[in-house]
Amino acid sequence: MFKKGISPDIVTYNTLINGHCREGKLVEAFRLHSKMSSNGVLPDHISYALVIRGLYLHGNVCRAHQLLHKMLDDSILPDPLLWNLVIDGYGRCGETELVFEVRDHLLALSMAPNIFTYNAAHVKEGNLQGAFMLKEEMFENGILPDVVTYNLLITHELLVKMKNMDVPVDHVPHPILIRKYCKEKQLDIAFDLYEEMFEKGLRSKACTYHTLITELTKNGFFKEALQVNHNMGIESAI
Repeated sequence: MFKKGISPDIVTYNTLINGHCREGKLVEAFRLHSKMSSNGVLPDHISYALVIRGLYLHGNVCRAHQLLHKMLDDSILPDPLLWNLVIDGYGRCGETELVFEVRDHLLALSMAPNIFTYNAAHVKEGNLQGAFMLKEEMFENGILPDVVTYNLLITHELLVKMKNMDVPVDHVPHPILIRKYCKEKQLDIAFDLYEEMFEKGLRSKACTYHTLITELTKNGFFKEALQVNHNMGIESAI
């Protein structure tokens, strides 16, 4: 394009950046983003969002964080979708403090967090205290947790609370709990949850069944392991 004297516009740049990000070519995407200004085209919020999203998806939180601050320095305000993406990226990488930092920044800008913001913030495992604080904050802000929120916060007690509040229980909570209790060697509880799931006709991925069978066998629950294996055959035949 440059050889032909054609200057790319913002749409062209964003299209190229998006293509690089989708193919995992983040170096090229970042380089192209950096060249925009020198070529007389100022990046917009879409330009930033595309690169930031790609960086988060590939675990490059530090570079994404730097680019986010540059975006703010350039007086380009992220939209709610990008803020949710940022929170989700921090949460998945275990950057809990940054999750709360962004939440506080949103409140300072008078941008009320929505259900997606809170669900993204709940992703981090192992920080139940912070997660429950966020859940209570949701209630205070008049935002009711949905099935996604509860799946992310799931514990046995919350499973009961879901039923009491008439929140639909789908196929997600049971496998999460089964894997949790397998890891904690509470195999009697894990098997009970599996039976409940099977009786309700809820299915899970094969990896959940294989994990359960392996742990049951390793710990002497041979009868239960055979039952799970037998039921897998029944499900595959349906």
